[in-house]
Amino acid sequence: MKKILVITGGFFPAQNYGGPPVSIDNMCTLLKNDFEFYILTSNHEFKKNKMMENITKGWNKRDNSKVLYLDEKLMNQKSFSLIINKIEPDVIYLNSFFSYKTTIPLIKIGRANNIKTILAPRGELCKNAFKKKYKKIPYLFANRMLFKNEFLYYQATSDEENEAIVDILGVSKKHIYKVTNVPTQKKQTKRCTKKESGKLNCVFLSRIHPKKNLLFALQCLKGVKGEIEFDIFGPIEDKEYWDKCKQYIRKLGENIIVKYKGIVQNKDVQNVFSQYDVFLFPTLSENFGHVIWEALLSNCPVIISNQTPWLDLQEKKCGYIISDFNISFYRDALKDLVEMSEIEYNKFSYNISRYCDNKFDYMKLKIEYENMFENI
Repeated sequence: MKKILVITGGFFPAQNYGGPPVSIDNMCTLLKNDFEFYILTSNHEFKKNKMMENITKGWNKRDNSKVLYLDEKLMNQKSFSLIINKIEPDVIYLNSFFSYKTTIPLIKIGRANNIKTILAPRGELCKNAFKKKYKKIPYLFANRMLFKNEFLYYQATSDEENEAIVDILGVSKKHIYKVTNVPTQKKQTKRCTKKESGKLNCVFLSRIHPKKNLLFALQCLKGVKGEIEFDIFGPIEDKEYWDKCKQYIRKLGENIIVKYKGIVQNKDVQNVFSQYDVFLFPTLSENFGHVIWEALLSNCPVIISNQTPWLDLQEKKCGYIISDFNISFYRDALKDLVEMSEIEYNKFSYNISRYCDNKFDYMKLKIEYENMFENI
């Protein structure tokens, strides 16, 4: 059985590293009978230094992989070389483009040891995630030739990402595999509430960071009539941004009740979504958007920006896709849902169920991943 060494900034039981751990865990589960996965990651929560509980030194066995949690002082080329010499992986699988502590050393190790390497940028090269180019261009310029070596391949999870890899890095399309992320599979989750006309239970579930656009979501709520409850879940990654959100919350009308409810464990996400009428998520950029998929799996309609791959949802009558961050269009969608009755809402739920049942062919996706790893 071939060995895949996966490198990622954070992994479960950590909860604050966003979508990449979900993609990796789902991939390992899908392919666990075909490949042996070793995951190399940090031993602490995002922006923390303390070692997480419920992990041990050495390789931690999971149902689908083995995980080695390293202290920051061991995140270096020497440590990586020792680990690779022991494991002897067939493929190195990197999950960040701009993680200089891991990406550059491991590309060099792969090239020096004739180990084929896959780099999944995880949306970092997409337009709205690549806005501060002046900080990233020196990094790209200094390592441009390294990013085009013969042992390095790329996984693009969307057309936009595929084009960005070609345009920004100048990589040949022969070195790019277009394979989408592995989505979470549905749990036995049913809606826990009934939709009442004139009321709306709304949720935001994501990292509290400018990229996720919570402040704009709050602005969209202002002026919408009806009894609205808006619950916010997610790690507070940017405290200054969160302070701005809290200031704006005070400006909302008395008909809108906003509560911050902390962090949700990954295993509980679908259960949380099942308790709400809509997921309001005007994100600036998502190369996949696991959280959008989990909302849909919970029969929770979404109001999202057009900066995600989920552009067919409005056509399928499963949610609202808003272009150009037009605040009046977001408010129109919210007003529509506030006024919606249980009978009308049930049509939404039925459409979402059908959509989820037919969206992904897991067997086809499994073959695409097998081909990527085997061909490389």
